[in-house]
Amino acid sequence: MKGSTRLLGEVGEKKALGYLEEKGYQFLGSNFHTRWGELDLIMETQSHIVFVEVKQRLGTSHGEPEEAVTAYKQKHLTRAALIYLKGRPLTKGIRFDVISLSPSGIRHIENAFMVEGPYYY
Repeated sequence: MKGSTRLLGEVGEKKALGYLEEKGYQFLGSNFHTRWGELDLIMETQSHIVFVEVKQRLGTSHGEPEEAVTAYKQKHLTRAALIYLKGRPLTKGIRFDVISLSPSGIRHIENAFMVEGPYYY
């Protein structure tokens, strides 16, 4: 089960990457691992560094894929992003997007959540 879940995730990330590149996003990195979790895709637009969480489901019996990006997950993504940004000059804004892949298609949720409160890593 774990291997098939990982494979599904890899396929979803490739679809999401292609979709974002078609929209003009530049690829900066993927699968950036931290103790707080993994950043699926790191992309860049003219004005933002975009941290993209990719969620894919084969059905909707457990809800839409983006519903899995809970407040807990958001906090961990924010901390992972801070680690990624550490030591890099920040000349653009940052944004958190979600790409949701399901049988009904692909949805790109820009600014899926806002960073609030103090964060540490």
